[in-house]
Amino acid sequence: MHLLEVSELHKHYLVKQHQRGIIDSLRAYTRTGTKAHSYLHALDGVSFHIGENESVGLVGESGCGKSTLVRAICRLLDITSGSIELKGHNIGAISANRFVHAAERAQIQVVFQDSHESLNPRYSACQCIADPLKNLLKLRKPVELKQRIESLVEKVNFPVELLSRLPHQLSGGQKARVNIARAIAVEPQLLILDEPTSALDVSVQALILRLLVNLREELNTSYLFVSHDLNVVRMVCDRIIVMYMGKIVEAGDAQTLFYQPSHPYTQALISAIPSKNAGKRIMLSGEISSPIDPDPNVCRFYSRCPRREQKCKEQAPPLHQISPQHSVACHFV
Repeated sequence: MHLLEVSELHKHYLVKQHQRGIIDSLRAYTRTGTKAHSYLHALDGVSFHIGENESVGLVGESGCGKSTLVRAICRLLDITSGSIELKGHNIGAISANRFVHAAERAQIQVVFQDSHESLNPRYSACQCIADPLKNLLKLRKPVELKQRIESLVEKVNFPVELLSRLPHQLSGGQKARVNIARAIAVEPQLLILDEPTSALDVSVQALILRLLVNLREELNTSYLFVSHDLNVVRMVCDRIIVMYMGKIVEAGDAQTLFYQPSHPYTQALISAIPSKNAGKRIMLSGEISSPIDPDPNVCRFYSRCPRREQKCKEQAPPLHQISPQHSVACHFV
């Protein structure tokens, strides 16, 4: 049994009439013959799994659905359909409001992208770390809390003498360490890292990444690592999932996707890494298709794909295995 199993996950947002563009409104009217409601398809049939003590990377352009997927898994929003199973228990069936008090709440923790905004400005570093211990583990004794917090900050290399400081009195790297300490405080089975190093200096990024790698081995925790930086993902993750417009277009082990990408979108992403493909950048042309009421029979990447043919406009390619650890959604792979 996998630690996390996501199956046919859909998340659609209702789009009001005044929010739709003229082209999208005409498209919806032509397809249905009526002024039916339109929906933005943020996630459309996403399926993947994360094993015990496995680190999985999630990459893709802004707007591809990464953040929606993260919010759905940690139950910050309700899903339209599908299932999210944590150790065989469908937590996707629990509403976002009820999940706050569910037993599984402590098993999934998040390290958010903005380490400053995700900390309460009125809480000291000590209070920020103590908060989940009090609310989720029900630790109340001051001596027990103090010992637990000092043990946590030692794990993340945060100075004990800075625990009384407020977030604005800490550096970016120190705030990142407080966020990580807070996330691992309740010993979660799954840690979701939403671009945890994107706002940090390069030198600090390297220290935080090394810390995350060491913590995974020490705590036996699984990671879902969200990032735009493929080099960072390759360093931290065992497998990589590539998303485009609410769908998974390729998934496989990190080395295969980095050195032998098969989907044309993944190839374009890899070519954008200067240190790897200097002078061989794949430039994608064409307009990004609308996520509002997309045609289910058309490949989402059709308008930008250099390989596109008429078949891609008549039948959307399913995600199929081309090797035991490698899946691609493309007719021509």
